[in-house]
Formats: sequence, C-alpha cells, structure tokens
Amino acid sequence: MAESAFIPKLFTPAEALLWQVEIGADEALDATPVTNRRGMAQLPPLTSPPPQPHSPRMRGEMEGGTYMQESSGVAYAASVLPPLTSPPYAGGTRGEAHAGGIDREAYAGGMRGEAYAWGGGGGNLAAGIDVAGKVPSPNPSRRREGDTSPAAPNPAASVAITEARRLAEAATSLPGLYDAIRGFHGCALKKTASRTVIAEGNPESGLLFIGEAPGAEEDKAGLPFCGPSGQLLDTMLRHIGLTRATDFYITNVCFWRPPGNRTPTEEEIEICRPLVEKHIALVNPKRLVLVGGVAAKALLRSEQGITRLRGQTFTYKNGFMAAPIPTHAIYHPSYLLRQPIAKKQAWGDLLALKAAILSP
Repeated sequence: MAESAFIPKLFTPAEALLWQVEIGADEALDATPVTNRRGMAQLPPLTSPPPQPHSPRMRGEMEGGTYMQESSGVAYAASVLPPLTSPPYAGGTRGEAHAGGIDREAYAGGMRGEAYAWGGGGGNLAAGIDVAGKVPSPNPSRRREGDTSPAAPNPAASVAITEARRLAEAATSLPGLYDAIRGFHGCALKKTASRTVIAEGNPESGLLFIGEAPGAEEDKAGLPFCGPSGQLLDTMLRHIGLTRATDFYITNVCFWRPPGNRTPTEEEIEICRPLVEKHIALVNPKRLVLVGGVAAKALLRSEQGITRLRGQTFTYKNGFMAAPIPTHAIYHPSYLLRQPIAKKQAWGDLLALKAAILSP
C-alpha cells in the first residue's frame, strides 16, 4: 500500500477550529493575545524525530503528541510534545498559536505538520487546513509583512471615506463633530446598530482612551465601555487614581456596534478614521492610550499584535494635529475577563501609565 494511504483524517476544519477555541488559541488573533507562551526550543525540528509505525486507531486528539510529517505522510512519535490536556502552545499575536514568534503561522491542535494553518491578520485559524498534513500556500493577495498602508477600499467605501473626511474637516468643535458623526451614513454598521456611540468622560482631562467598537451593552446605552469590560477598566483605573467623570475621556475607532460583536473590518475602520482622527485632534490630549489590539494596530498602523505593542511608548500624530503625542497600548478588558492570568501584566502597564502621567 502506498504511504499516502496511511495518512488519517485527523481533523475537519470545523473540528480544528473548535479545538483552538476550546484551548484559547483563538486568543492569538488580533485584539486578544495569549500569555502562556512556550519557546520553540522545547520542540524538535520537523525532520528530527525517527519514523515510527502509526496506529490505525490514532485519534484526533493525538495523545502523546504524535504528529504527521508532510514530506512522507508517515506518523512520527514526538515524546517531547506534551499531551493535549496540558497548557496549549500559544503565542501572543495574530497567527501565533504555537509559541516562539512564528509570524502569520498557526499550528492547529498543537501538532506540528499535522494541520498547520496560515493565520491571516484576524482571519480564521482553521481556514485552509489540509488535514492530510500539508501546509497550504499563503494567500497571494495578502499584503507583505511590514506594509502598514491601508488596504485599497472599494468604490463605495472610497465615497464614504471622502464624505467622512469632508465632515471631519468642517467640524471645528466637539459638539459639531458629534453632530457630524450622528449624521454620517457612510458606514454600514450604522444600519444594524441601535445607537451611535461616541464618547464619555472629561475631554479636558488630557488623557484619551480609544477602544475598538461598541458592544451589546454600549449599543443599548449609547455610551462607550459601559458593559462588564468597561466596568473592569473603570475599576482598574480607579486603583491608579483615575475616574471617568474627571480624569479621562474614552471613545472607540468605530462608532457603531458590529453585528454579533464581531471585530470591525479594516474597511469599516478606514471609513471611520477621518472622524476618529479629528476627534483626537479636537480633544488634543497630552497622552493617548489604545485599548486592545484592534485600536492599537489601526492607529499605530502596525501589523504587530497587542502583546508586542503593550509595554512601550509610541508617538501618534495625524493630519489634523499640530504635534505628536505620547501613546501607549494596553490589553482590552474583555480579554482580561477571559484570561484573568493576564491581569498581572495589565496592572504593570497601568502602573507604568500612572508614572508617565505623573512625570514632568
């Protein structure tokens, strides 16, 4: 019998995705990082383990760390890989579900070579999995690593962006900008949202927080960060002496809730961008804090995930601003609710923010 006949069907794409979601590997995408990273040094090269006969009863969970090698389709036993009941191999940025900083690649199921899938800047980790153990080629339409320019919008989006920029340029005050945002119909998210959610807090405080987009609670109330994640953020900020009423102002990169609380698309973010940029310019904060990977990547125009952006100080400036401002990125509180272990890092980031605010 040919070797290819020995290749078992281990996971369907749907099963692979479910496995990743259950272990939290979906947290490696975009705004939701994972902190339990393991080094590549713990894993052998794909060609290093000696061949072993496979068991016809080999199951999807691949207990003991067995994996498939693409070159021959023969099953290899890799005793150095822990069983799937142990903590998952997880990295911190999009497409890094196997630790060690392999950008834009995810090893689905933690089994090397068995079902690797290409990550896709927020795409589905299970998409394109070849369950026979082959690695699909990357999408040729994907932009190159390091290309931080916005994707070319479609004609309808271009019209909407032009209108958003016209409204942004015409706004000379925050109340005028609020009216412009409420009257803007170029973003399709507005059709499915209940309310336009703009901002809350003290715009004169000198400290501006920008998140991703409204969720279900925010859509009902018309206020940003008023649900469980916003309550957690308020609690954490209170512990460094900041209250929403007096000490900071908070908004999002999109003003309308995406259906099902999904992540806003690049196009939706680009349509809102002129209004967001003018919002920042009119508030004119002394310091900017980007909450979560979506906001951080959008405004810093970075391809890096939040685990790499947090803990640093950047500068931000757009065409409506006279001077750049110091900028920080922190974990989104919705991620902290799912991964409480990351609160230690988040607390360290907030202490660093407090020190930066207090510094002359």
